[in-house]
Amino acid sequence: MSEDCCQKMYDDFFGQKMAQKQMKYYLRKGVRKNSRPMINLLKKLPLKNHTLLDIGGGVGQITFELDKVGISNITHVDLSSSYLNTFLGEVKKRNMSGRVKTTLGDFVEVHEELGQSDLVTLDKVICCYEDYKKLIDYSSAKAKKWYAYTIPRDEWWVKAVQQIGVLIQKLRKDPFRPYVHSVEKIEERLTKAGFKKIDQRLNREWMTSVFQRE
Repeated sequence: MSEDCCQKMYDDFFGQKMAQKQMKYYLRKGVRKNSRPMINLLKKLPLKNHTLLDIGGGVGQITFELDKVGISNITHVDLSSSYLNTFLGEVKKRNMSGRVKTTLGDFVEVHEELGQSDLVTLDKVICCYEDYKKLIDYSSAKAKKWYAYTIPRDEWWVKAVQQIGVLIQKLRKDPFRPYVHSVEKIEERLTKAGFKKIDQRLNREWMTSVFQRE
């Protein structure tokens, strides 16, 4: 998945209107329900003065929530320029610019430009990526201590609903596709990379897991 072929698709799907809508929701009502399990699990970790790499960070709700518990420097990567600009606007308002670094692009394409962080997060990102193996391998290599993701549960009924959604997207000629990847295969790759699962939460069709480097 190259940045050149996907940038327009992501900018179209995750556009300015959606970015502003999500930021407005976050500022008024807080973290969306399907992201709360990740935030709650992460806040159980001793994150004060640790660093964060948020891949596919969107409008930045993970950054802003973990800032409340003392996370230090943040690296925020996203393929959507609209989301990135919306995030940067809020960063400036909160006087966090000195602690935040942003990168626009496909993480797999730009990962060599990024250093390691104590915590790496992917909130509903792996399911947007067909080549999940590279994404898992490259992103887990950036995690010095913890690695966390939220993905669709690998269940038949989740896949059935996803296929309906894909059919609707095809009828609308929308090139964006979601994926339900094998949880077993994802966890196998993380185990081989030296991680152990330390916490997990299920929230309807979503699964949030936190891993710690052994």
